[in-house]
Amino acid sequence: MKRILVPLDPSSHALAAFDFGIALAARHGAEVTGFMVLDTPDIERAVGPVTPGALEYARKAERRREAKAHRHIQELLSRFSARCDAAGVANRKVEASGSPAEMIIRESVFYDLVLLGMRTHFHFATQDEPCTTLIDIAGRVMPPIIVVPAKHPGPDTIKRVLVAFGGSRTGANSVRQFAGLHLFTDADTTILSSNQSMEKAQRYTGAVRQFLEAHGYRHVEEDWTPEPVGETIRNKYQGNVDLIVLGAHAKSGILSFLYGQVTRSLITDGSTPLFIAN
Repeated sequence: MKRILVPLDPSSHALAAFDFGIALAARHGAEVTGFMVLDTPDIERAVGPVTPGALEYARKAERRREAKAHRHIQELLSRFSARCDAAGVANRKVEASGSPAEMIIRESVFYDLVLLGMRTHFHFATQDEPCTTLIDIAGRVMPPIIVVPAKHPGPDTIKRVLVAFGGSRTGANSVRQFAGLHLFTDADTTILSSNQSMEKAQRYTGAVRQFLEAHGYRHVEEDWTPEPVGETIRNKYQGNVDLIVLGAHAKSGILSFLYGQVTRSLITDGSTPLFIAN
């Protein structure tokens, strides 16, 4: 892993992703990029429709909001760069303007990993509520995403990993991307497959185990359940693992759909870090 992209906003969730990214970069000798978006479409919407006589006033209000947001962005990027420099991590700062989701998708193409907070606040110039950017980009960015909740203590605490695999192409991509980055090879890793057929589930988990072990994962176990995968994760694993690996969504098949729904549910819950493949 050589390049990490960290889209930033002013929230505590983004700060956790910020610190997580710096720690990962220091561990792997990677460069990390702090990326912030001036959400000009949202600022324009916030001004709203105006009468011809109020047009100039509206334009001035829009420019003031943009200038204030730009100053905030520069301040956060400077803090990010200073933290990276203090940790001895190579870093870059990038500011873009436009739709946050589209800008992140475009910027992420030549990165190995994207790091985001579990709640995103890219509309910070106009509103305090979380936005839907994470849901909007999951499955659309080329690299995988690690999502961390606020105040997460960092990658050194990832000791137990759950890999949810249902046999879909998206699930296979999640396994390949997770294995290829070699991030948590010393963690106790469990492969979970949900299928009415134990024989089929064990074929899946056995293949995944062999793949992970070939990529240096040292402590791999298998688990099977005939119950819905989301129910098993909630009842057995959530709160007992430090990272859950799964796909964002898939384009066909009932199992693929169910695993995509689980990803959304885990994002909504927001308590456990996620590794989300495209």
